[in-house]
Amino acid sequence: MSSIVDGVTTQDIKDIAAYFYSQRRNHANIKPNQTTIKLGKQIYTQGIGAKQIKACVQCHGTARVRLQGSVYPLLSRQHPQYLIRELNAFKSGKRHNDADAVMRGYAKKLSAKEINAVAEYLSTM
Repeated sequence: MSSIVDGVTTQDIKDIAAYFYSQRRNHANIKPNQTTIKLGKQIYTQGIGAKQIKACVQCHGTARVRLQGSVYPLLSRQHPQYLIRELNAFKSGKRHNDADAVMRGYAKKLSAKEINAVAEYLSTM
């Protein structure tokens, strides 16, 4: 891979990132389940108090706005399959690159239905 990017400048990287960031997903053939999207939005924006899960938005920000100084990734417009896989990896402990095991702690408390809902919601943002 390094031979491919040897001639890529910092400005090139910024331009490439801006291009991909500006792309919109084609939702023409996707019929999202509105009940699932609603649950995902509720979890992402409000958390689940009964399970002591904070709102995801507190760390990951809104659709295109990262919280100032945040080191956490923006999750909007990610493919739901990717998000489901990564949340399940946190849940099982297979993924453990989260500071203080925060994501592992939250993911362990989420049901499969809740994980799917958050992933579907984020993919539509």
